[in-house]
Amino acid sequence: MRKERLIFRYISQRYWATTRTRFILIVAVDLLVIGLARVQGQTFAAVFRGVVQVGRTFDLPLTWLFLVLSPTLIVGASMRQLIRRDYPRVFRSSLTCYVALSMLVLSSSLLVPFGLWVTVSVAVDWQFALVLFAVSATLLGAFAVGQCFVAAHWLQSGLLVLLAATAGWNRMPVLSQLMASRFSPELTVPTLLICLGVMGVVALLFRALYRIDFNDEKG
Repeated sequence: MRKERLIFRYISQRYWATTRTRFILIVAVDLLVIGLARVQGQTFAAVFRGVVQVGRTFDLPLTWLFLVLSPTLIVGASMRQLIRRDYPRVFRSSLTCYVALSMLVLSSSLLVPFGLWVTVSVAVDWQFALVLFAVSATLLGAFAVGQCFVAAHWLQSGLLVLLAATAGWNRMPVLSQLMASRFSPELTVPTLLICLGVMGVVALLFRALYRIDFNDEKG
């Protein structure tokens, strides 16, 4: 356990050295958005309403888009650096253990914003909040592991396109559940099962990490 604690401390130091500024700024903006909504009497569902559609026209929900993207914006390319650049310094550690501890550290980038969302907001719909957390965690997990193989900015661009498409497509699978305006309580269980399935696929990608050339500093 002492070895794992030392590795966890090492990962935490490396992670926060690259993300501290982003974390403070993005969480501050999240807090400002949620705080203003509370002052205005808006509920949790109103903040995460997403698209407001009138007929065939709708506006891109920028506030919702920023809040949903905020965990990945905090993480940035840090997971890629932790695995491809920093892991070689602790080669004696199991890669599986190292990745698991890295994911545990990265989880704070979702847990803190989500904690603010539900504690500062008014009248939280906990069923919607559960689905919001599950889908957000799935996106963050896929983003974190995926950037070990694909540059983080490409993954962020792809996620941005998917979320924008969600605004225009009323029945986008899973992602539509991130919007309170399109949330369907009866789809809670199927959505959670899909999230578990995706996380299972992400876990299988761990095997591919063993094929990475850890001496390639440019990743």
